Amino acid sequence: MKNLRVKALDHYHSFTSAYSSIFFIQSPTLGLAFAVATFLYPNIALSGFVGLISSYFFMKIFQVHSSSHCKIGILCNSLLVSLFIGHLFILDKIVGVLIFLASCFTFLLTLFLDSLFQKNKLPVLSLPFTLVAMMIGLSTHKFTNFQDASPYFFEHSLTWIQIESSPFQSFILSFFRSLGSIFCIPDPLLGAILSLAVLRQSIFSFIFMLTGFSFGYWIENLFLLVSNNSIATHFLNYSLIFPALASVFIKPSGFSLILSMIGIFICSLSTTAFLTLESLWGTPITALPFNLIVLLLLRVVQLTQPLKISNHYKRTPEEAIDHTRLYRLRHRSGEIGLFCPFEGEWIVQQSFDGDWTHKGAWRYALDFVIQDQNQKSYTHQGFELTDYFAFGKPILAPADGTVVSFCSNIPDNPIGRIENQTNWGNYIILRLSLAPQVYVILAHLKQNSMTVCLGEFVQAGKILAQCGNSGYSQEPHLHLQCQLSAWVGDYSLPFHLLNYLSHPKTKQQTQPQVHFHEVPMKGMKICSVPPNLELGRVLSFRIGDKLRFKHLSLQKEHEFELQVFLDEIRGTLYLSDGNGRLYFGKIGTQFYFEGFEGNKNSILSQLFISAPSIPMTYGIQAYYEDFLPLRITETKLMHWVKILKTLLLSNSEKNQGAKYKIDSITLEIQGKLNLNGRKTKTQLKLDPILGIQYFSVGEKKYSRINHLKNELTKKG
Repeated sequence: MKNLRVKALDHYHSFTSAYSSIFFIQSPTLGLAFAVATFLYPNIALSGFVGLISSYFFMKIFQVHSSSHCKIGILCNSLLVSLFIGHLFILDKIVGVLIFLASCFTFLLTLFLDSLFQKNKLPVLSLPFTLVAMMIGLSTHKFTNFQDASPYFFEHSLTWIQIESSPFQSFILSFFRSLGSIFCIPDPLLGAILSLAVLRQSIFSFIFMLTGFSFGYWIENLFLLVSNNSIATHFLNYSLIFPALASVFIKPSGFSLILSMIGIFICSLSTTAFLTLESLWGTPITALPFNLIVLLLLRVVQLTQPLKISNHYKRTPEEAIDHTRLYRLRHRSGEIGLFCPFEGEWIVQQSFDGDWTHKGAWRYALDFVIQDQNQKSYTHQGFELTDYFAFGKPILAPADGTVVSFCSNIPDNPIGRIENQTNWGNYIILRLSLAPQVYVILAHLKQNSMTVCLGEFVQAGKILAQCGNSGYSQEPHLHLQCQLSAWVGDYSLPFHLLNYLSHPKTKQQTQPQVHFHEVPMKGMKICSVPPNLELGRVLSFRIGDKLRFKHLSLQKEHEFELQVFLDEIRGTLYLSDGNGRLYFGKIGTQFYFEGFEGNKNSILSQLFISAPSIPMTYGIQAYYEDFLPLRITETKLMHWVKILKTLLLSNSEKNQGAKYKIDSITLEIQGKLNLNGRKTKTQLKLDPILGIQYFSVGEKKYSRINHLKNELTKKG
């Protein structure tokens, strides 16, 4: 019975997502509202339903998995084709057969185009629908035994034209008509209903669609590109282009807004050309300009600025903006993350834009030395290389990669001398496994200290060589930088260090600080976060694992069960309470919750808030900073304000994260943050056997139900 309920729920979500995805929104509620709204025209609504059933049939025949990334694309395009046919013909048995055949062709075309586009990581969009609709449009004069349904819309168009007494009314009715046209129903009444539904779900979706339409409408009227805007339906292309480029396929930012404007201008020109062909051939252009312009601009951005492409499809623009914000603040998106390339405590002698050599195209680099309590890097008089603490210390691989180049035969400079001919001295260059286009160079190494060979694959933490004083080096130190080629001394790239510990420098800072994704500043004494293997083991959740908690704050005890699932599309694990999702992952000694979907007051959101990151370490007491989604932490008003601020001013939230303190001896994490305008304390307790044992956010407290024997039995 439970399996039937799960399958029915999955079909319901797929059905409704096919409707809502047309507006780039993932919401079953909104999709259901769209489906119901189309029944203003039962003939079209029923045609769409027949198309969806047909698509399900073909997906079953060809065994397309329910979690396939192209599932929604298949359903969405088949739905649009069916709605288009319902717009043209009165639904009967023969038209039903046509819908069935068109859905089959759309299904095959979607899979075919998806296989081609995936090579360049481009979306199929509604291109299959557009091509099939144009094909059907060219064939309409051949369907002599079909009853034409289109005159009804022309009559209604004339009715709306008659009441348009001002340019503003014409603008509003054309906008509503453009939204209705997306569902192949060019009726302003339906468009008004759809706009209200979108506005209730996502303010930014509505704003983006209205902005795109406004620019397209203004351009066409300015240049008189279209003689009669009153009955035109091609404006749907403008309403779709802006949200697609502003927040769906490009990371939301000022750049994405400018790109959306460019797309609208180009679309106005291409639309005029396509409308000329439409008048000659009698085939509707539907969403052809939208598909071509979006695919064109996406490909250009991929080739020129690939880091601006969005890799995660979020439910609304607000979530996309917040996700981009979180990734930038928590993971420094667009940069390479490296582990500390040494053991023990080292000092950052030079950071980015250094005082001496890290300038211009080589500004993104770090120099490290070792100093004692008196901030001296040597003992005795410092006349000999062996007097320096860093000399001869092991240098580790900062990431998994392959040795593509190295030099080891340059003598180390005696103190007081500098080699100007071979600036980099002895070095090793690694090509990173996670980013094969990026290379890491470790320079000024000790002569003949290499422990690796050319072409060897090394894992992060492997000893590569020893610290030396070769090349342009005044004293033994390590130089670290990222670059785009294996050429020694190529221009540097932005990067940051992962999971390091900085020690107090001032009297106000009495405890060390854990940094997960940051660039250490000059003068910082840093080291790797010591790993706690036991804690790492209990936080290694597997698919199917179940965590049961009880709510301690309620008078009547209430239990929750969280289960681990795999998101097959994203390839990441998540915890689910049956309604929402809490994604998680690991990087080195950092366990972190990546993203949250669901009710902001659910147990999943409380777990996220209590400790968005968990340092898997031992023997230290340290504090750290982290960031949370705005929709969880902010009031509705501040949520919209900060979303807009984030979109326009991407770096506006520096040093405004939640503060957490970990005691890795007692395995307890305490936090302080502003939650919905109130200062709130959080707590999370870990157990070396159970993992997460207890957590609280304010007055809400949750405790793990200890079925230890059963859990240990299941884990073997």
